[in-house]
Amino acid sequence: MVGLIQGIKIFIRDKLLDQIAEDKIVSKLQQYFSLSEDEAEEYVKRIQQDIQKEISFLRSYDFMKLGQAINHKNWQVAAMTVQRMQKTAQELELDAFVRQLTNIRQCVLHKQARQAKDILAVMMAKRAQMLNQRTEQ
Repeated sequence: MVGLIQGIKIFIRDKLLDQIAEDKIVSKLQQYFSLSEDEAEEYVKRIQQDIQKEISFLRSYDFMKLGQAINHKNWQVAAMTVQRMQKTAQELELDAFVRQLTNIRQCVLHKQARQAKDILAVMMAKRAQMLNQRTEQ
């Protein structure tokens, strides 16, 4: 069942990225996944909401706040910011960010500013890439 739901989510995201009309996505979901019209519409709306939440997370000032906290070696603020970002990334199923934030958290705990900055730079590049993809939709 989990595989089916993941498949539906991926299908909808791909179609939204290709800028396919919502009614066509709904009809394709009914055809390929044997969903009712209401179920298909609900999935599409839920995925659209998830994408908006992801965009909101990616645009958040937490990335800048984390970078500043690391630069100024304010480890307590950095730890709290990482914890908040990690929780949000887990809720949004952004696994790449969860892994990177875990690594940054370890660097913050050991007060390794250079490594934390390097990981944050990789995250910022991924963030920019993802924002570009999602805002094109």
